[in-house]
Amino acid sequence: MGYYPSASEVIEANKIALNMTRDKHPYKLRGSLKGIQHLIDDIGKEESKGLTYQAARFLKELVNYHAFDGGNHRTSYLVTLLFLTRNGQVLRSQQPTAEDEFLKDVQARPIEQVQEWIQHYMIK
Repeated sequence: MGYYPSASEVIEANKIALNMTRDKHPYKLRGSLKGIQHLIDDIGKEESKGLTYQAARFLKELVNYHAFDGGNHRTSYLVTLLFLTRNGQVLRSQQPTAEDEFLKDVQARPIEQVQEWIQHYMIK
């Protein structure tokens, strides 16, 4: 079993994302701690599909869940980086601004396309 972020770490990632980008939105949880944890647990059940598949789900589904008033895309990106890094993988580019166009549309993309994008940026 690999590393999975806790719901509290996802909340901290949102605060960091808002602070790093000087977002005008104050921190506010719209979803629930339980809802975030359920999403994490659900992704954890799919270890057999591989690390990049799970990372793609973090990136896509945290945005779709829209747990926060602001910074949802940036938060999902940070959590995905944390998930990959703690599981021994690194992305070549770790600046959200480099992937803004992709991240803006991540919720509309099929999971396979998100997974391919992650695989493309992974350092092998």
